[in-house]
Amino acid sequence: DWSSDVCFSDLTSNDGSFALKDVAPGRYTLAVAAPGYVRREFGQKRPNGPATMLDLSLSPTIRGLKISLVPGAIISGRVYDQDGNAVPRAIVQALAPRYVKGARILVLGASTTTDDRGEYRLFWTAPGNYYLLAIPARLMPEDTAPALNEQSAPGLQFYPPQFYPNASDESQASLVRLDPGGELRGIDFLIPRAETVAVSGRLINGITGQPASGATVSIRMGRSQSTASTMTITTQSDREGRFELGRVIPGAHTIHAITSTAASRTAIYRGEIQVGSKDVSGLDIRLEPPLTITGKITIDAGAAGLRPSGINEIGRAHV
Repeated sequence: DWSSDVCFSDLTSNDGSFALKDVAPGRYTLAVAAPGYVRREFGQKRPNGPATMLDLSLSPTIRGLKISLVPGAIISGRVYDQDGNAVPRAIVQALAPRYVKGARILVLGASTTTDDRGEYRLFWTAPGNYYLLAIPARLMPEDTAPALNEQSAPGLQFYPPQFYPNASDESQASLVRLDPGGELRGIDFLIPRAETVAVSGRLINGITGQPASGATVSIRMGRSQSTASTMTITTQSDREGRFELGRVIPGAHTIHAITSTAASRTAIYRGEIQVGSKDVSGLDIRLEPPLTITGKITIDAGAAGLRPSGINEIGRAHV
């Protein structure tokens, strides 16, 4: 029952049968887990899909339930740098593309870390199509184990996250298909070193025409749908609206800025920027009030015979 922490469990016999006894009335999710197989809930059509609730308030006994388990898949490989050195303690993730309310996101399917030889092994993974991502734990060769968000200073070297095979985001990556009980070996990652640079400029408040002092400005590095593979650096502008974002790696990034006036009016900016191997300076960014888009959703006149009688508009549609 999702409204409580009550749990009833049993171990299956050799023929796979089970019996959960003395279960209190209520609504439950029935889940099965076994070594070597993908965890599954009753009613799921696919891993991580919606399950069917069992309502024991309507019937005290439910018999003949069947759940088919699927053998898990295995992915293994090595993570190394451009000098051929092992990258230990790197996080390796299998990310499945999904659509939520029309938006494409990457959902974590499995995760592990590399050992001292840079080797990893994802096991008992649900079958499906995945993007594979390696996130180095180290940022520079001399570092031992800094956190991912502790970026190096401008001009120093940095190890960015890498999609398989050798891509900075999933638009350049390849989907890897995992079959039930299958095993993929030799899925290796080459992690290149990248020089960091600085991005600087000035913010103007489009409402007042004055420098946007104290505004929050950030740069989101990368365009991946996975938050694990993107990094964000944030700072605030000074009294003259000037800002500098250090520790930026080359690539296509997004700049965000936001400020508020004394009258609590908000001005924002969002734009794309291409960063190369040299510092980017002299940016003039104008923050404007957010826009409002209005409209109305109706049913096509050609579909008049398909809609319910008397309904001409659509309510609660996701736009």
